[in-house]
This record gives sequence, C-alpha cells and structure tokens, in this order.
Amino acid sequence: MTTMYDGGVPTTEAPRTPTPRSGSWSPGYPAAMPRDEFTGDLVCTALTPVTHDVLDVTFRPCDGGTLPFSPGQYFTFAFPQVGVDRCYSVTSTPSLGVDGVEEFTITVKKVPGGPVSTFLHEQFRVGDTVRADGPYGVFGSDVRPGAGALYLSAGSGITPFLSMMRARRALLATGERSLPLWSSVIHVHTAHTPADLVHREEVTGLSGRDETTFIPLCSQDSAAEAWTGVRGRLTSATLRVLVPDVADREVFVCGPTAYMEAVLAMLVELGVPEVRIHTESYVFGETVRVPTTDDGAGVGEATTASAAVFSVEFRGAGCMVQCPKGMTILEAAREAGIAHPSSCAEGVCGTCKATKVSGEVEMDHQGGIRPREVREGKILPCCSVPVSDVVME
Repeated sequence: MTTMYDGGVPTTEAPRTPTPRSGSWSPGYPAAMPRDEFTGDLVCTALTPVTHDVLDVTFRPCDGGTLPFSPGQYFTFAFPQVGVDRCYSVTSTPSLGVDGVEEFTITVKKVPGGPVSTFLHEQFRVGDTVRADGPYGVFGSDVRPGAGALYLSAGSGITPFLSMMRARRALLATGERSLPLWSSVIHVHTAHTPADLVHREEVTGLSGRDETTFIPLCSQDSAAEAWTGVRGRLTSATLRVLVPDVADREVFVCGPTAYMEAVLAMLVELGVPEVRIHTESYVFGETVRVPTTDDGAGVGEATTASAAVFSVEFRGAGCMVQCPKGMTILEAAREAGIAHPSSCAEGVCGTCKATKVSGEVEMDHQGGIRPREVREGKILPCCSVPVSDVVME
C-alpha cells in the first residue's frame, strides 16, 4: 500500500463530536448493504490527535453500506478542495459506529507544506465528506501458514501495520480464524524520538503476548523523555541481533524511500530470499525494488529483444503510437502528446485505469486494480508494457 503523507500543521484539539454538515449521510439509514468494493462518498465521524503531528481520521459511508477491506489495504481519496488525489492505508480493523454503520480510520502524518494533510489538519471537520475508492493493495495478504513474519517500518510507514496488528490481536482474542495468521510477529519500528511513536501505548501493549514482539528504535531523546530503549538507526548488525531468524521470516517493509532502500540492502545481506520480501511505498512515483545481483548473463538476448517495437492505438484520441519493448503504455502516450490521467505512475492509485480492447500486456501493478477489473479488460497503463500490438478504448 501505499500511504501518502504530504503536509499539515500541529493540532492539540480533542476528538470532535460528529455533526454531519455536508453530503447525504444520515444516521437514520437502514441496515448496511454488503459489497466487495466501494466507490462513493465517506463522511468524517471523528478527528483524533495521536501525536504532535499525527491525526486519526474516521469515516463511514454516506449510503450506510459496508466498507470492505483486508488488513494492510488502502483506499484512494479524492480531495477536490485542493485538486489532489491521495492513497491512505486503513489503520483500523472493521468497526461499527453507535448506530451500527461500519467505519474505518486512516492515520495522517503532517509534513509541512503538503496540500492534502494541511487541508485535513487545518480545514477538514467532522461531518465533511470525501470521495473514496477501494480497497486496493495486497500488502500483508500473503500469509504462509506456520511461518513467522517480520514487520519493518519507519515514521509514518507504520500505518498499514497498525491494521495488520490490530486484526491479529482481535482474531486471537476471539478465537476466530476467518483470516490466516502468522505463527509469530516481530515488528521493528524506527522513529526519530519517543514523541514520534504512533499509538505507542497500544502497540507496545501488544508486545509479549500471542507471539507478538514490538521493538521501537529512536535516534534521539524527545524534549520530555530520555529514550532508554534501542537507540540509533537500524543496521544489518542490529537487525541480526534483534531478529536472529530473520532469513526464515516473511518480511514486510514500509517507510520513507531512503529507509526502504537501506533496509532492502540489509535483508539481502542477511540472506532473506527476494520472494519473502514485500514492500509498500507511500511516495507516488518512487518504487523501491529489492537489490539483485546481475552477472551479465543474457545481455545479448536482452539487447536484441529490446529492439522490438509495438504499436498502441488509442481509439478515443484517434491516433496510434509506437511503443518500444520495455516502455509502458503511459510513457508512450505522453511522448506522443496524448493527455491521460495519472498520479502515482507505479500501479498504486488506479487513476490511469483504462480499457484494453485487444492485444497483450505485462502489467506489474502494486494493487491499484481489482481482479474483476482485469477480467473485464481493464489495465493500468502506467505499469503495463505491451508484448504485442495493443488497441486501447
């Protein structure tokens, strides 16, 4: 998943009492309407400060229906007030409001100057509505029965793990097994200071129970607290000590790009197979890949294959472009001057979704399209590479 954080200013106000003031939502709606996906308006029911620069925002559907999602998934939110779309991970487990309507929560970190989080922290109010679409993403969904998991996060990269850890706690508490569970979970989280630890009391309270361990690292003290836990940045040596069986675990990584690049290099160094490393980025346009070793084998074959060029016809635009092998359809469209909506450029947000009439593509998406949509002929041009001539609607 991908989670987007891009701005805001501090807030110290208490949770606000729900008083819907826009949109069509009303607590008098009938019983929830079940569904597998959601596209529509959400109304804000609570705004709750978490730390000095983090805010929980709780929503429910205006139509009173259900909000389907799995732990680790995200929704795309449209903010016409600032002209920007953003993806946010759901950080809660499914819950019911006082009148039985489903709700979920996203957790928004403030980064000075960003339009969306500035809007959410300074102007957004309980009762306001947003347009949302989802759920998307596969982060955390591939559980190997009997295996252990390692969660690695930094800063606001903790957000998808909050839902994953809360769901694990809830399922173990009730004895329900509607979702597969890891045999054990170790979560190593890096923060700047103790004051930056999101939902600190709750998350540390999970540690030591149900084969769950939470290990926070802080590089500095906060103004109010001298940090006595593990200090400094995460290194391969530290990770080896904290998680001796790291090479045997399924590893999930989310955080700032520089953090993820460093951690992925550590995991490769520590012998974690690439197939067991899963990443979630929250910066549009930056995809972090697991480092690989290239010994030069097959270079001649690749060079020959790269000479292939496929035609891509855009029926709506009334033109055809040439797309060299390896180039995405979105890149080819832009080079030809064709305007096509897009945002993340990495298969996350689903903004560029379009219908393929014919032809074959290789689509390496990051959860921004549903299986049903793929069956219906939809693709994400930003991460789709033609392997034949292609016709787009």
